[in-house]
Amino acid sequence: MEPLSIAVLGLSLCLCAACVLMFRQRKRIRQLEEQSARYHHLHRMAYTDFLTGLSNRAAYGEALCHLSPEDGPMCCVILDVDHLKRINDQSGHRAGDLALRQVADTLRKAFPEEEHTLFRIGGDEFALALRLTPAETQSRIAAFQAHLREDCDDLSVSVGHTVLGEPGAETAQAAFDLADQRMYQNKK
Repeated sequence: MEPLSIAVLGLSLCLCAACVLMFRQRKRIRQLEEQSARYHHLHRMAYTDFLTGLSNRAAYGEALCHLSPEDGPMCCVILDVDHLKRINDQSGHRAGDLALRQVADTLRKAFPEEEHTLFRIGGDEFALALRLTPAETQSRIAAFQAHLREDCDDLSVSVGHTVLGEPGAETAQAAFDLADQRMYQNKK
């Protein structure tokens, strides 16, 4: 075999090997992209409330682990939909589900920048972790309640809030517990 033929044959083999490696690499990249998409889908399912589309109690639990008074002002808010049981009993659970979705949609409108800190934590309870001052929080909650009355005339919510770091609310869990107590006081 002549040296030129050997060189061409060697170059052809190198090109074939490079094509095989590129094909395998593309296949591996595609597998990693699919795996990543599955992970993100499962993560979304695990941390999102299927009814409202808000973050769920699991996400709320994760968020509590990362909240600290040293990070700046943080208002912790608990909302409870008033008379949801009556809505379910009189109009059916489909109407109750609609009411919960309406509350969630109104929360999103009132707190668009904070959507990732809005949680549905139980049947008719919602929690908000807001990087706002107490005055801003009260103002935005009042606006939320006004929008809720306008958009959904039969719906109302009881609200309790506290500031992370105030006496009795030194930790995120304590702050939300205190906000929960205040919400029940306001409900009476």
